[in-house]
Amino acid sequence: MLAPSVDIYSMANVVKKNVLRRIRNISLLQCVKECVMTSKCIAINYRKNWKSFAGVCADHNCATGNKGFTCIPAYLYSPRDCTGIPPRCGSGVYKIHPTPSIEFDVYCEMDTEDGGWTVIQRRLDGSTNFYRGWTAYEEGFGNFTHNFWLGNAKIHKIVTTGNYQLRVDLEDFEGNTAWTKYTKFNIGDATTNYKLKVSGYFENSTAGDSLTYHNGGMFSTYDRDNDIFFLICAVRYEGAWWYQRCHQSNLNGAYLSGGKSSFADGVIWKTWKGHYYSLKSTKLMIKKL
Repeated sequence: MLAPSVDIYSMANVVKKNVLRRIRNISLLQCVKECVMTSKCIAINYRKNWKSFAGVCADHNCATGNKGFTCIPAYLYSPRDCTGIPPRCGSGVYKIHPTPSIEFDVYCEMDTEDGGWTVIQRRLDGSTNFYRGWTAYEEGFGNFTHNFWLGNAKIHKIVTTGNYQLRVDLEDFEGNTAWTKYTKFNIGDATTNYKLKVSGYFENSTAGDSLTYHNGGMFSTYDRDNDIFFLICAVRYEGAWWYQRCHQSNLNGAYLSGGKSSFADGVIWKTWKGHYYSLKSTKLMIKKL
């Protein structure tokens, strides 16, 4: 049997099957990286011998540009999370494999702070209902390119593979933005009601710390009350969160419009805008340290 080899094709010659370069004795991952570094490369043809495995990379999504790529198929890398996506790839939906037997789609943010962030929540407007029950928050809902919650079960599967940090990006209705970061973020499994463990608040954060208060809290929804208050916080504030007595942040709360007279209703991050202002947009992202 001959050694593994790869053919590297250009956009101009792909129809003719012309080869830019042929390399032997490298892995599939190495062959993809070679294509990344070759300006005219738009596809690879990896095979373990000359008689089989031709065309294994045919289902590509490439376009001309810097270094010839706007995207590389994520399945070639089998990333555990978004840190495994090549830096040249843009933000978008990718399939990840937290463990060899588990795979699902996530949205990867590649434009913020060196990229590699797995987005677990995003709100851009009020078009998606976030006042949902336990099962919806466990499984996830929404549209990855718009408003969504990834799902507590999936978040847990990701964070159990290593040590993760959390970044929170916020925007108000006046166009102001702020962010907060924590060096340690984890949630338990279903038997713990997805109990939150968060610490390591980054002192230079511009939005302040409105999540440490919720450390140790179990996740609550209107149909699963796990807070430690005599009221059902998820019902009172029309959201789903790691409520305690009840909240200093409520990023899954009712979507309202900026300043308001009612206390703590809406999309809240207390240390930035207080309890009387509902935010315009939010984004929660995790990244392996």
